[in-house]
Amino acid sequence: MSPFTGLIIVETISPDTPIALRLAIGMCGRVACDLGARVYRPSSECDPLTGKPGADAILAFLDRGKRLRDADENDTATVELAADASSFATAAATRCLFTTFASAVDHAGEASEFTIMAVSGLLDLVGDPGREPLRLGGHQLSYSAGLSAFAGVAAALCRPDRTLPVTVRVNLADVAVWLNWKSAAVSALGEPAPGRPGRNSEWTVLRCADGWIALVYQEQDWSRLVDLVGETKALTDARFATGIGRRKNAAALADLLEPEFLKMNRAEIFEKARARRIPIGPVLAMDDLAVDPQYVERGVLTPSGDGDALVPVLPLRWNGVVPVLEAA
Repeated sequence: MSPFTGLIIVETISPDTPIALRLAIGMCGRVACDLGARVYRPSSECDPLTGKPGADAILAFLDRGKRLRDADENDTATVELAADASSFATAAATRCLFTTFASAVDHAGEASEFTIMAVSGLLDLVGDPGREPLRLGGHQLSYSAGLSAFAGVAAALCRPDRTLPVTVRVNLADVAVWLNWKSAAVSALGEPAPGRPGRNSEWTVLRCADGWIALVYQEQDWSRLVDLVGETKALTDARFATGIGRRKNAAALADLLEPEFLKMNRAEIFEKARARRIPIGPVLAMDDLAVDPQYVERGVLTPSGDGDALVPVLPLRWNGVVPVLEAA
């Protein structure tokens, strides 16, 4: 039996619900559904994602295994939860309220997932300082808010008396600050918060013959890294003799290493790095992930309901068994 077997969860939104909150609600319900809950999703008439570019793929992921709830005004769940269009309820005694900010007056219309990541400092960690900020791939903030909400709902379900109502509150701004916790911690110590180092990053991505690799290594890996690319006079430069020197001259070092990696493809680099126990890894595309041995072994991707695409599933085991979705 799955841990959430017997629980009934209702996702309630409106056409005016901000997309970022709609995604967070959907992710919270998706995890619960994977763990055995019976989850009712909103109808397309109520869904702000309806008709948006890429919505079909997103909904194939978020709605997998969920049941459709129609837009009937007399629907019991709609009546019970109509007071808040951006909410998520379970067993009628636990409610999760999603907002954009923590303040009583929510400025959802004035913010987006992108702008909240900018305000929180998250976008100051990625990309090149000489270029415009880069948006993180996918919807990482919204889905993180969904995971936070699920953790709160799961904790609420563990309370001694579940007949007493409780509200779990999650807002995107707090989640963004939580994701960027290192910057907050460093600032609290009076140090400058980290920014976008670009090519000056100690760990960076470099081009290779068939794509990109993530150059990640520790101090003790340096001699093995030099062996991997082939020792050259340039790499014996005094600037790179110590870890401090390599961090200080990271851009120059990247400029020297990249031409060597361009002579090899990702698979070659990965195998050579693994043989030397260096944590260098390939930057994988979606098609690569579908056949990645670890993904295949864990069953991370599975055919969608219509079989036309692969969608992620919860890569966890419950007592050693993958939870089985209840038939919708």
